[in-house]
Amino acid sequence: MEANTLNVGFAEVGKLTNQQSLVLGLGVSGLAAAELARLQEGNVTVLDAGSSDTLDERAERLRDRDVCVHLDWNRPSWDEPVDLAILS
Repeated sequence: MEANTLNVGFAEVGKLTNQQSLVLGLGVSGLAAAELARLQEGNVTVLDAGSSDTLDERAERLRDRDVCVHLDWNRPSWDEPVDLAILS
């Protein structure tokens, strides 16, 4: 494995510097995926159709790390380009 490669399960993911990651869902795994992508220097957006105190807390945690979070997302599509989509 190369120095700038992250081993995630069976896949190898290179550093996400300047890559746009879209995380769908802000449950426990979505939160972890967004944090990991951000740690890998990626630009991260998270979408979740729900809204709750727990989701609000997670959203604020991610926003403090420069992650763009949209709660109550009810649009049928995302119009911005993405390099990596993560369904959580």
